[in-house]
Amino acid sequence: MNRLVLKKYSVASILMLLLLVGGTLLLFCVTSSAQTPLPPQADFSVRLSWTCAPLKAFFTDLSTGTITAWQWDFGDGTTSSERNPRHLYRTGGVYTISLTVSGPDGSDTETKVDYLTIIGIPTASFTASPTSGGAPLTVSFTDRSYDAAAWQWYFGDGGFSTDENPTYTYHFEGTFVVTLIAVNECGSDTTTGIIAVRDPEMPPIADFNAQPTEGCYPFRVYFTDLSRGVITSWFWDFGDGFTSTAQNPVHIFRGRGPHTVTLTVTGPAGSDIETKINYITVH
Repeated sequence: MNRLVLKKYSVASILMLLLLVGGTLLLFCVTSSAQTPLPPQADFSVRLSWTCAPLKAFFTDLSTGTITAWQWDFGDGTTSSERNPRHLYRTGGVYTISLTVSGPDGSDTETKVDYLTIIGIPTASFTASPTSGGAPLTVSFTDRSYDAAAWQWYFGDGGFSTDENPTYTYHFEGTFVVTLIAVNECGSDTTTGIIAVRDPEMPPIADFNAQPTEGCYPFRVYFTDLSRGVITSWFWDFGDGFTSTAQNPVHIFRGRGPHTVTLTVTGPAGSDIETKINYITVH
């Protein structure tokens, strides 16, 4: 009579079946359905709806291994735990993306530095120096715009430039509104500023008089500035060791003798000196 003997052995996830039929021993090997967990290895890709903010980014998990959790960092302060998330970037910038995957055999992180470059609508801004003065006035303009790729400058007197940082000369008096349009492939933005130009500034011409010019010490004298042109400072030398920076000073002479008086005037267009020798006589 034949006997059926069935024995089962498990070695390294391989099932071995021993079947004894009569006097013959039969061996069957069957691979177990159980799988050894593999350590995760993070990877991903992204597809953008277009290049200008706001835009949607579609992320695809390309990780391998046994994975049970996903953690995304989109580089703009927001995160997601979805496997294949979509994310809305509202502003332009350069973004670093990180994906951390976890499973029974550990975790792994893939970080792609400066992975996404998203262009935003530009923000126009500029500075100018100087912003006022006499004609001719040369002004240096400096672009401070964000995300601009091209520039359109209108200087308010018919002048125009497409330079990033132009220099422009105003030849006539007036108040001019300067307009900058900052442009890129996503749009444009506009800002304005004011340049004030005065009449041409004439070089100063120094002159003065004094009352009285002769007397006994202590002798008080009233000086009057008669200079012409645009003047910003005055310097008087009374010839007795004393000076003044007032426009119309009063000075007391306390020593005898003739005194030579000098006035130096200074303005944006230069300086000039008037000297009157032995102008004040003190007895």
